[in-house]
Amino acid sequence: MKRFAFIILISITFTTFFACSQKSKDAGDMEYVIKVDSIEVADTLHLPGNLVIAFFGIVGPDGCHQFKRFHVDQDSAGATMTLIGSRKTGADTACPELLPLLDGMTYEITVSDTGNFRLNIVNPGLNQVISKSIKIVEP
Repeated sequence: MKRFAFIILISITFTTFFACSQKSKDAGDMEYVIKVDSIEVADTLHLPGNLVIAFFGIVGPDGCHQFKRFHVDQDSAGATMTLIGSRKTGADTACPELLPLLDGMTYEITVSDTGNFRLNIVNPGLNQVISKSIKIVEP
């Protein structure tokens, strides 16, 4: 009987320990595409130089949203950029009441060829793209 009680006690201890140490399966970060309202970038770039792009827009509706990374596909003719954000998720997540902004966050692109450089910023939704053509010239 003592052995049976000991086995029950060990089982309850392990169950309690592992149940308390696991996070909620719903907790984590969910990635999403940030909507860019506008950009600032030079109309002309003199080589050698980097193209500096400033982004403006709202990252998310509350403090659980934050900027995570730039996703950039670039070739000699241009670049397509997507701004990725992340949102904290979970049943026990409390989100502070603040409005995270891009607020002129910058990204630099190295350009080496003359001609027109096409910049596309992808926003959420179908065909939601901000496009800009930059003239790249020799000094």
